[in-house]
Amino acid sequence: MNCTYRILIILAMPCFCLILPQSVSRAATYYISPYQRGASDSNPGTEVRPFKTIGKATELLRPGDTLLIRAGLYRETVILSQSGTETNPIKIMACPGDEGKVIINAAEPVANWQKCAGPQHANLTNHR
Repeated sequence: MNCTYRILIILAMPCFCLILPQSVSRAATYYISPYQRGASDSNPGTEVRPFKTIGKATELLRPGDTLLIRAGLYRETVILSQSGTETNPIKIMACPGDEGKVIINAAEPVANWQKCAGPQHANLTNHR
């Protein structure tokens, strides 16, 4: 092969990479484990260095990705900013062995409350 053809092939390779469909890209798997020591939303979301919250992982999910969630109580609202496709769905599921042990509840517990005898005894200042 002469030098001219080699140069053409080398120059054409980057162009070929740009026209490949996105589905060729490799799907990612992310892990969440709120109680694992070292879990943090600044981690890469791997099994060894998981995220702490579902919200962090959902920011990164793309078609074909999988999100595996460890058992725990997640007090957060989950918002998906991306959709999967028919051939590359986004999968969100409990880690194997943690099925039925993942609870997502956006409600915050109420602390320091006191039962009152009736509305006439309630302190309603600053509650409007």
